[in-house]
Amino acid sequence: MIARRWGAAAGLIAAIIWTGGSGDARACGPFFTQIQFTNAVYPGDQAAFARGDLGVIRPRYVRQSLALAYRRLTGVAPAGPDTVPTVKDTSDRPRVDPLQRWEQALALVPAARAAAGRTISQERSTPEYSHFLNCPDDAFVTAAETLRSRVEQFGASSPDIQEWVRAQRAVFANCVRDAASPMVLPEPTSPGLPALLAADRAYQVAAAHFYGLDYEGAEGLFRAIAEDSASPWRTSGRYLAARALIRRATVPSREGPEADQEEQALLAQAEAELGDVLADPSAADLRESARGLRQWIQVRLRPIDRLVEAAAHLASDAAPSAQDYIDFSRLANSQVSVDVTYPYSIVERHQALRGVDLTDWIVAMQGQGEGAQARAMERWQKTRSLPWLIAALWRTPGVDAAVEPLLAAAADVPASSPAFATVAYLRVQRKIDSGELDEARALLEALPDAPGPGFPQDAINLFRSERLRVARTLDEWLRAAPRMPIGAGGSFSDAAAGTGLLERPSFDVDAAVALSEQFPLHRLADIVRSEILPARLRLKVAIAAWTRAVQLKDDQAGLAIAPVLRSLAPAMRADVDRYIAAAGPAQRHASGILLLLRWPGMRNYVPLTEEQRAYASAEPRSNMARDAVGVNWWCGFEPAGYRAAGPYDWQKESPVSTLPMVAGTTTLKQPLLFLAPDEQAVIGGEWQRLARLGPAATYLATEAAAWAETRPNDAEIPEALARAVQATRFGCGDDNTGRASQRAFALLHKRHPDTTWAKQTPYWYNGR
Repeated sequence: MIARRWGAAAGLIAAIIWTGGSGDARACGPFFTQIQFTNAVYPGDQAAFARGDLGVIRPRYVRQSLALAYRRLTGVAPAGPDTVPTVKDTSDRPRVDPLQRWEQALALVPAARAAAGRTISQERSTPEYSHFLNCPDDAFVTAAETLRSRVEQFGASSPDIQEWVRAQRAVFANCVRDAASPMVLPEPTSPGLPALLAADRAYQVAAAHFYGLDYEGAEGLFRAIAEDSASPWRTSGRYLAARALIRRATVPSREGPEADQEEQALLAQAEAELGDVLADPSAADLRESARGLRQWIQVRLRPIDRLVEAAAHLASDAAPSAQDYIDFSRLANSQVSVDVTYPYSIVERHQALRGVDLTDWIVAMQGQGEGAQARAMERWQKTRSLPWLIAALWRTPGVDAAVEPLLAAAADVPASSPAFATVAYLRVQRKIDSGELDEARALLEALPDAPGPGFPQDAINLFRSERLRVARTLDEWLRAAPRMPIGAGGSFSDAAAGTGLLERPSFDVDAAVALSEQFPLHRLADIVRSEILPARLRLKVAIAAWTRAVQLKDDQAGLAIAPVLRSLAPAMRADVDRYIAAAGPAQRHASGILLLLRWPGMRNYVPLTEEQRAYASAEPRSNMARDAVGVNWWCGFEPAGYRAAGPYDWQKESPVSTLPMVAGTTTLKQPLLFLAPDEQAVIGGEWQRLARLGPAATYLATEAAAWAETRPNDAEIPEALARAVQATRFGCGDDNTGRASQRAFALLHKRHPDTTWAKQTPYWYNGR
């Protein structure tokens, strides 16, 4: 049997048009497993977004999400969520095992139970080493339902039913993997076969031609069925003839202008057939399927027309289909740009994109340059609608005089509006951009600082980023720094909620960069002693600050931080106590070096991103990571710039533009308003000194060797030297690492050759 429902047609069509869960293509990689606090291209909680809880609508959202936002903002969306495709199967019917359904129906016929079956493959290979879905699920479901009905009418032991089963098994014999398999046809009908079963046989023969790749033969047979007024399959005949035409156009390998012309002619003929199906009152149950197939043909033959049609559906009061979302996104990507930021001049060459307000709005939201701003302002002034107010605010900088009427209009948006969080965020941003910090603070103070209706977690994280920018005191800054994750490794809050994986705060890039690069050591010590930050974040700062104190030989800061480090990381208590109890600066520095060597999770920076496994693990790590360079201690030390996923850790080569950081800020580092000018000079000097000390492997080997030469009788020397050599193998190095490793190795084997540590260290290393 050939499936009669849309789900079956989707089996053919999805293999051709579906490009991903969202319908929007994205450039490949890098693929993050980091904790995420906002996402530039997807709403943080997609299920809540589909329900109308929009949070902060951002221009780089995929076009499906922006289309849904437009429907909410204009009030055309129904009360419930739209059918927005988020997985490959866009059908809302429960999933069944189609082959199992067919086998269960066969079990009703005693003779069929004894017959040997043949392996059925739903996909078929082609000579070009590709494959396609040949026999979709509903082919087996339809066959099973038909068999049950015929058994009920004619009886399970009827020879006619047994003949029916043999014919249907012949149909499914064409569902084979091998491209070269010959077509199998049902046997001729027996004399006296009831008219209903004879009509079934005609349908089965046509289906066998279809699955056997004889599409031209199948087309003619299905058209003959459509002309048979007595056939129960009559209404399906014209629809299935159209499907055969589509297969003729798409399954064979075609190349060259003549092949293109033939394909277009076949698709145009199929479109006409589907139009007749849509006009046939007796084919009402096929209308949705026929409409979907015709839309697919439009995508191939007249993509702009289909784009405009899908956009019109999305902008209308009627609920759009999932296919409307898919086609709209796919065609917008192909006609404008697969990226969601582009020069607006691209759009100006496609006037048809302005024909529907929805499309006009999206391309202006995402377009870059004066043209996009001019279009957004023009449309807002004409419509005074929420979507165009948001677009104009996104495209107009705070220093532009044209922003004032926009801000006035934004101030009138009520808190009950789905646009409220977005316009509030943009008002804050524009006030900060124009230097009106007191006004920005007043706006922020009136907004929630915890998730709630209209303010999902990713929106709260965005607002906390703005709170950092206007913080007047260290305490205000610390209260705004923690963020709660919305996802990790590509799984967002709707999928990860309730798992316990996202329930601890962390730092986003803006706070981490500031802590690593903008606070002098004495201020980091103040942060560690303050109890404003959650304990796990205080520990992150304590690790960085104490490590720097050891490197800079700042005992005052080290001793101030050590008790907090001891409290927050009790596993390190003995090592920290040794540091605190040291008799003098030299002994204290040696104790600090030994602690660093024993705990490879110690580092002199706050990570700009937190990897998913690290997020779930306790800090600091005592085991030596051996599977990735740069996971142990720290690498180089240079200020974060464009290529700065981690200038001091293992992600050194990832560009900042790919980070899951809070968007909206124009630079990576923002001024800390509460730091005095002389403190800026202090951090600059500290950075220069830290940079000169080099990566951890070189630094630790150098310091361990110096300790061994100045205090050769210390009992911990063999351990320190051995661990230092291992650091040059598994830590980041530079041009000096090999010499430092060789020196530590030589001291270990010359002065302590009989120790276990020397025996466990047979080599020295050039470093990585």
